[in-house]
Amino acid sequence: MAYPTHKACSLLLASLLLTVLTQCRAPSISWSPGLSGKLGFDLNEINEEGLAGPKDGLVSVHYEYCIPNSPDYIAQVRGIDPTLRLQPGAPGRSGCRPEREVLCLGHTHQPGYEKVLYELASLPYIRKISRAWFE
Repeated sequence: MAYPTHKACSLLLASLLLTVLTQCRAPSISWSPGLSGKLGFDLNEINEEGLAGPKDGLVSVHYEYCIPNSPDYIAQVRGIDPTLRLQPGAPGRSGCRPEREVLCLGHTHQPGYEKVLYELASLPYIRKISRAWFE
């Protein structure tokens, strides 16, 4: 029985390592510059579970944006983001105009968070999605 050589084992190990590394954070969605420009934070800092930060201090990334204060718009956004919380009358960091807009809050610790953000950014009435810091 022939055993693999040291060189063959090294090549196999390098190939496996390369495969694993390229799969660590492969983006599932292709963001166009126009849509990615609406995000006020870097998706590459968020892991597959929707958490960011050091290993011993992972947290969800909370975000905010403004939408027109209308039941139709609210229903559309609620259908996209199950973490949606409304803050009527609050401008937030996003600078919502309380007389005609409502501040929306959500977070990334949810299945498919990247798809949620992509769909929100695709809505023409959402100008920007900013990180919420709750200071």
